[in-house]
Amino acid sequence: MSSREKYVFYKDRQEWDDVNPIPQDDGGRNIVNIAYSEEFVDAHDYFRAALMKDERSERTFSLTSDILLFNPANYTAWEYRRRIIEEISPDLNGEMRFVGGLIEDYSKNYQLWHHRQWVVEKLSQQNQNNSNFITHLSSEELDFVGSVISDDPKNYHAWQHRRWIVTFFNVPVKTELAFTEQTLSSDVYNNSAWNHRYYIVMCDEGLSSTVLQREIDFVQRRISFAPNNESSWNYFYGLLMPIVRGKKHIHNSSCKLLVDQNSNIKQNIMSDLQIMQKFAEELVASDQIAGDCLAPLSFLVEVYADCLESYFTEKSGSTCETHSSFNAVGVTSDDSNNASSDPKEIFDRAVNLCERLAREVDRVRANYWQYRARQLMCFAKKVNLIPEITIP
Repeated sequence: MSSREKYVFYKDRQEWDDVNPIPQDDGGRNIVNIAYSEEFVDAHDYFRAALMKDERSERTFSLTSDILLFNPANYTAWEYRRRIIEEISPDLNGEMRFVGGLIEDYSKNYQLWHHRQWVVEKLSQQNQNNSNFITHLSSEELDFVGSVISDDPKNYHAWQHRRWIVTFFNVPVKTELAFTEQTLSSDVYNNSAWNHRYYIVMCDEGLSSTVLQREIDFVQRRISFAPNNESSWNYFYGLLMPIVRGKKHIHNSSCKLLVDQNSNIKQNIMSDLQIMQKFAEELVASDQIAGDCLAPLSFLVEVYADCLESYFTEKSGSTCETHSSFNAVGVTSDDSNNASSDPKEIFDRAVNLCERLAREVDRVRANYWQYRARQLMCFAKKVNLIPEITIP
């Protein structure tokens, strides 16, 4: 059946005369009866009968098509359909068209995307020795999911499927970098695109010093265009995280490109970190919008906190959390291009920012920023940066 307008009741189909339909059992105590259509009841009565016998045939394959047209989220029907496909080996290209048509109407349905992934895997297995087919299939999938993302740029399911495609087909990094750049050109606030790019860079490409500098330049241009965009600032900090967190992140293959054989951060990376911090400070100082925005200010709080922790960990001789070459990513002063390594200045700036966020910029989360300031004070007291004080 291709449409419900042409629906013929199963009870009137001669080829189903040998099947006794099984009606739905609501237990006799249901408070509200659901007003199923006659067609829905008819198809599902025969579906239950076929499912009970686990019949895997052309007619049950067609039956599941009708069931899924009624309700594309019926995971039982999808699971049964896959068992039937394994048995009768229908044209999987037709199956791609079937599930693709449903996705066009129900693009936020888990079951549809899972089934499409399963069909792609089956097609790839059947044609594993045909490189041209695999290349064509990969290209078709990228085009398909790209069209869904074009219609709904923040569709979680579509982005997850694209991430799977990239991994399954080993899609070239440059293809996905270009796609995310195009998507972000249309909407720089698209957090899904930023997230996808982050995984491409960190998991597929690897964060070498060259890649890091490229991504710093990329995100800084987007931040300058929209300084209040939390997504781009999160991406910015995501580039910083593997470095300032030290060995906690060395298990990530990306981070291994940033350290030498002794697990020390390569020196040129330190200047990159200073550039990142300097950029945020100068933007906040020079741009009125950025100076009053939560995203860049909270970014600086975290950077300052990382600087303090790294400075005192290194000073104490410990290397469990940071690298020995990490010499306090400093704060750029107003009258100098060189980074300051004065931890007291870093601490003061961090606490002042927390107080401003609590008082002016992010009053909804005032308690959080007050808590963050207390954390900084506790740390400063612990390392004797400030005298003993009573913390409220």
